[in-house]
Amino acid sequence: MKKFKYMVVVLLTIALGCEDDIDFPVAVTPSNLTVSSQNGADGVVNFTASANDATYYHFDFGDGSTGLTSTGMISKTYTEIGNNNYTVTVTAGSGEQKTIAETLQVAVSIAFSDPETVALLTSGSSKTWYLAADQPGHLGLGPAREGIDGDWWYPKWFVASAFEKCGSDDSDCLCDDELTFTTDGNGGLTYTLDNKGQTYFNVAHRDVVGGAEDMDFCYDFDTSGAKTVTLSAVSGNVPEEETRGIQMNFSDGGFMGYYVGSSTYEILSVSDDLLYVRTFDTQNPDLAWYHRFSSEPAMQGGGSEPTMAAPTPTAAEADVISMFSDAYTDVTVDTFRTDWSQGVLEDFDAGGNATKKYSSLSFVGIETVSSQLDVTAMTHFHTDIWTADATEFRIKLVDFGPDGAFDGGDDTEHEVVIANPAQNQWVSLDIPLADFAGLTTKANIAQLIYSGDPSGALTVFVDNIYFYNDGAMGATAPTTAAPTPTVAEADVISMFSNAYTNVTVDTFRTDWSDATLEDVMVEGDDVKKYSALNFVGIETVANQIDATSMTHFHTDIWTADATEFRIKLVDFGPDGAFDGGDDVEHEITIASPAQNQWVSLEIPLSDFTGLTNKANIAQLIYSGNPSGGFTVYVDNIYFRQ
Repeated sequence: MKKFKYMVVVLLTIALGCEDDIDFPVAVTPSNLTVSSQNGADGVVNFTASANDATYYHFDFGDGSTGLTSTGMISKTYTEIGNNNYTVTVTAGSGEQKTIAETLQVAVSIAFSDPETVALLTSGSSKTWYLAADQPGHLGLGPAREGIDGDWWYPKWFVASAFEKCGSDDSDCLCDDELTFTTDGNGGLTYTLDNKGQTYFNVAHRDVVGGAEDMDFCYDFDTSGAKTVTLSAVSGNVPEEETRGIQMNFSDGGFMGYYVGSSTYEILSVSDDLLYVRTFDTQNPDLAWYHRFSSEPAMQGGGSEPTMAAPTPTAAEADVISMFSDAYTDVTVDTFRTDWSQGVLEDFDAGGNATKKYSSLSFVGIETVSSQLDVTAMTHFHTDIWTADATEFRIKLVDFGPDGAFDGGDDTEHEVVIANPAQNQWVSLDIPLADFAGLTTKANIAQLIYSGDPSGALTVFVDNIYFYNDGAMGATAPTTAAPTPTVAEADVISMFSNAYTNVTVDTFRTDWSDATLEDVMVEGDDVKKYSALNFVGIETVANQIDATSMTHFHTDIWTADATEFRIKLVDFGPDGAFDGGDDVEHEITIASPAQNQWVSLEIPLSDFTGLTNKANIAQLIYSGNPSGGFTVYVDNIYFRQ
């Protein structure tokens, strides 16, 4: 390297010694710099610069980027969505420190585009959405922003129960709405609302139609005509992980079913079959309204009935006091529908078995007042139910006390709630009488009351109503295998089942779990046994599950002592990392699961409402009560279509 430097010096010396023979050009500062711009499509701006004696042009585009050209012509593509102004500085140069500069202002407009959201709203062409009236939360209310009432990004003040708005002339027009989104194929979006002639108005907005009612009410209102929908990015209304970050702006006063004056709706989530939005009340900016829509109309009653009989009871007759069952000799029941009930009773044949059918049910009283039941020697209450539409089912037992008289001052009662009972199948409910905590006396049972939601609109079929003592059945472990799944393998993502090829599971008991795990065999079938269970984590972190095309989560459980069972699904979000800021989760509670028998839990993934992303399922967590003191056997863990 030293020799090279020496040679350069020598050559330079020689060159300088011959300066009489060589003329070096002298750098001249450029002059007369002119700059112009021309906007193209999609954020492209074409710049032209010229100056006398310039050999290069340097562009500072005003957005943190730069460019260099010797011709003076250069193109720049801006990417910031919206209407933005940039100060562009152009420097013309001819040598070191020989420069001249000019600035110009450039206005660039870039329309927001989200093809995926448009495709989901329209199915690629046109799609009609309906109020998800069969789902709790199809209408909800919460605080509009931080600082009003703590957490503000969910309907913490009001959540409509299933079909709550569909059973009254005051509000049922909301349930008839058809909301249609149509795309022109180039990203353009239009919207029509067919309200069948009436719209459900918030009372604060009744003046729009000259309304006189002092409550929310259905009024005649014209919603005809297509509205233009523009999409834009939105942030800050709710936490980033709780929203899609897109809002819809409707032209000409367009709105989505329930009238609160707003034409702007933030999309919290959207999929092929569910659309969840949030909007602000224009009369009260502290209020945020939530609407949930489905790609299929909600069906009350489902039009379905059981074709098979309920499971035949196996408890010995000597251990049973039966109110209604073909399997036992029944005690005297005064009535299976009191005159103060709200519901229709029919005797129904289910697979050759006598069954009680209650429809349009709000609540029904079943009485044994004249022959009150002494169940002090019993440990459990049992009933089999079948429903196509119940989102909640409740069972109340009433004891008239030693005086045997209603409202005699010594009555006791307690109601047990079964949240989200499985639909379109028989569900066997075996409820420990200890769970009826308020039923402090059990020698004069005179009333059994069934109720549920959607109140006044649900149908339930009931069989095998009895009390029993499980002392003779004292099973602590299953002796028969769980039911063999029948869903086609192509429609399943299985985590654990002998019926399918299972995906890779990192562990069926994480090191942060509070439970004991054993692998056991039941009639030749592999089963997971969790004992001393508080909670247990099952992880697929290394091979996260994409369940976006699945509709249900399934698991079979068997327990002799659980009074509550909970299932949580956790998605790590697009970054695939725990607690990366985009994690989502939701927990489902099964109150009073049937004991001493296999219970097949078939849970729609739509019930996991907080699980807004399902492409990175990384954790499944089981827990329940009595916390740390129960045992559960688990089989056939899978997602299905």
